[in-house]
Amino acid sequence: MKTSSYILLASVLAVAACGKNGAAVSLRGYECSTNVNGTTITLNFAADADRVSGKVVNTYNGPYEINGKNIKFGVMASTMKMGINANAMQVEYNYFKFLPTVNTFQLSSNGVLLLISADGKGLRFYCAKPSAPAK
Repeated sequence: MKTSSYILLASVLAVAACGKNGAAVSLRGYECSTNVNGTTITLNFAADADRVSGKVVNTYNGPYEINGKNIKFGVMASTMKMGINANAMQVEYNYFKFLPTVNTFQLSSNGVLLLISADGKGLRFYCAKPSAPAK
């Protein structure tokens, strides 16, 4: 009985980690952006690795991990330029504070990515779906 319970639990977890078509959700190749208080934030997922890059005022990059609907961003490397717009610098500061708190995501079929922090705050990105790999 215990073995069948474990198999059932593993099956439920596997289905929960999959998208509508049964494939695990992947963000690889997505290029996303949003606008916060007049400042554009880009978030690009590498096509060949679990890494992100983007730009607010400064460019940044770093690792991420996905497990089902959970996402965790690693430590980001960033340039350290001072922006001429104080508002943009504040948006960047808030964004870099937000990323490490993100623990779940939702990706809609039309390319809207919602990153959600542990305390329920969210940030919506609009993403271009990756093109099909060249044959």
